[in-house]
Amino acid sequence: MIIINKIINMVNELIKPITPEKKTDPAEQKKPETNEVGQSNMEKINEDFQELLDIRLAKYKEDIGLKENESDPAKEAAINNLETHNGIVLGYGAELAEEMNLSDEDKTVVLTALMLHDIGKLNNPGDSFGTLKNHHRIGEEYTEEIMQEFVGKKIGEIVITEEMIPRIKQAIARHMNHPFMVMLNKGERYPEPETDIDKIVFDADMMANAGFKNVAFRITGDKFLEEDAATAEKKNISHIEATFDNVLEGVVGSFRIGVKYLPEAVLTEPSKSKTSEIVAQVLQIRDLMKDNDAFQNIQSQFADDEGKLTALSIAMKGGADILKKRINEEIQKAAIKLKIDSKVTKNFLI
Repeated sequence: MIIINKIINMVNELIKPITPEKKTDPAEQKKPETNEVGQSNMEKINEDFQELLDIRLAKYKEDIGLKENESDPAKEAAINNLETHNGIVLGYGAELAEEMNLSDEDKTVVLTALMLHDIGKLNNPGDSFGTLKNHHRIGEEYTEEIMQEFVGKKIGEIVITEEMIPRIKQAIARHMNHPFMVMLNKGERYPEPETDIDKIVFDADMMANAGFKNVAFRITGDKFLEEDAATAEKKNISHIEATFDNVLEGVVGSFRIGVKYLPEAVLTEPSKSKTSEIVAQVLQIRDLMKDNDAFQNIQSQFADDEGKLTALSIAMKGGADILKKRINEEIQKAAIKLKIDSKVTKNFLI
């Protein structure tokens, strides 16, 4: 049970943003907000794929061990956070599918793959990084099983055929080469995206990482707290600012894992342009927070008597959730001053 709780907590930090104060049942949550595709179009997509979305939710509950009518805030948060990530990925991917003029059948294939790309991520909660490194393979297995039930049925106006399933599975198998994942895999790259469908799923998932979500991971892990403290001392800056710098500009050996480098990783021309725009906004927010002393003010609020930010000092000053809320407030304040659309900013929060 201790191991399971640890992995649940880790998944929460990896897949973002802070859970709202008001408790939400995953089965009753509203559809995640999306990006630039028209709202009516996204509503139609969600309506057409509702059965698949329900199956995905049921699989998450099964894998994480959330029983019917059970209340478990940690497990519910893990599911809700992953569903939020899925919504962001779907929004970016649907936009790319429109820009790249896919056929209606190919759009159905890519939308299905977008919705199922992380369906294996909550499998085997006792093996954290093992599952993370292999969730594409688990996703392929789940997708084969799930989509066989749809063969001969319509999703929207498109009849699902046997021939569509391998293309969906291929896109799921080829979405893994985020620089952090390659680093975690000891430098060995996963199968590369080949088709436009593969590339859309890969790029949408990469674009969903353009923001501050890994700040949450770093302020709740002892190893990262130590690393950021060392960076702060070296640069003579606050610990919180060092955390943001490591998330946005992080380089580990030859691996450029920071958000700043995401435009180098995406593959399609529409993605390169959009990701560059998003990353520029993220960096502007960080720079304005620095100019406004937001980092130092947050640090002062949560540091110990010696001015150091530690797991103990954070716990003593209200806990990680309160710290995340405080950071999100400053992100939103900076974004408003920069006149960044609130729907865009929401995708950046931790």
